[in-house]
Amino acid sequence: MRFAHLLIASALLLGAVACPREAVAAVEPKISIAVAPFTATYLPDYTGPAMTGAVTDALVRAGKFNVVARANLDKVLAEQRLNNSDLVDPTSAQNVGRLLGAKYVVAGSLISLRWQPGFFSKDVYETKIQIQLVDTETGSIKISETFTGTESRLGMAREFGSTNITQAEATKCFEKNLAAISQQFVDRVNQLSPLEGFIASIDGQRVAINLGEAAGAKVGQEYLVLVEGNAIKDPVTGETISVKTTKVARLLVTSVEPKLAWTMIVATYSPKADVQVAGETMDAFPVDGLLQPAMPVKLTDSKAPIIQKEIEKARKKRKG
Repeated sequence: MRFAHLLIASALLLGAVACPREAVAAVEPKISIAVAPFTATYLPDYTGPAMTGAVTDALVRAGKFNVVARANLDKVLAEQRLNNSDLVDPTSAQNVGRLLGAKYVVAGSLISLRWQPGFFSKDVYETKIQIQLVDTETGSIKISETFTGTESRLGMAREFGSTNITQAEATKCFEKNLAAISQQFVDRVNQLSPLEGFIASIDGQRVAINLGEAAGAKVGQEYLVLVEGNAIKDPVTGETISVKTTKVARLLVTSVEPKLAWTMIVATYSPKADVQVAGETMDAFPVDGLLQPAMPVKLTDSKAPIIQKEIEKARKKRKG
């Protein structure tokens, strides 16, 4: 049955009629989202605007969101006689979001900054930010997590005659951690409604998927190639309640066209995979022949830099 499905999907991809998923993705409206100013009451004023700006920029770069302009948010808050801190309350966030026409409202605050001098080891600068995502249609909190970013390296600049980090060095570390945290948050939001499509073409290690700029595909996004297995059915009603899926490969988008994105194979997951990386078992080298046109792909979290680094370590160890 699955083989027949692949043949049908391949015919649609190669024929004159576009793949149904591509047609849906092209007309699907972007999700509207508003970012409330982040708070950090006991720290320098720059941290609040920096957090707000970093999360806003990350959402815009993701390509699938319509981010509400800050001026529009400020206007609604003034009309409703609300402060930024009021948006932590789901009811207030829900009302403001509805007035803005936003499906989600993001609010957050800086939890902590921790500096740990390493002396004879790496220095560590850690940032923790609590971020909340409220669904304005239901008033429910979809995400409420503390995200952590850590900068770790040797020889961070110290204040003269002290073990304390300099303000300039701390700001640099904070900005790097903020970029990492913003991406972690966007990955979590993407999981609520991930982009889905199909493999359109394979050219060696280059794989084209039928999700382009119009659908929200962006350079740097990562997609899992999946194969559907047996259906899981309700024993009473016989209804299909789930379908088992198996990961085949992880793809990283390298270039984007209006209706197509080109990717590179980051890793494959063959039955003989034996390398443990980031909680997954994958092949030391990508296995040829696993990917086929019309295989489904689904947007996933960003792990390519970690995976590529760890796989390279595994390869060197085997050569040694």
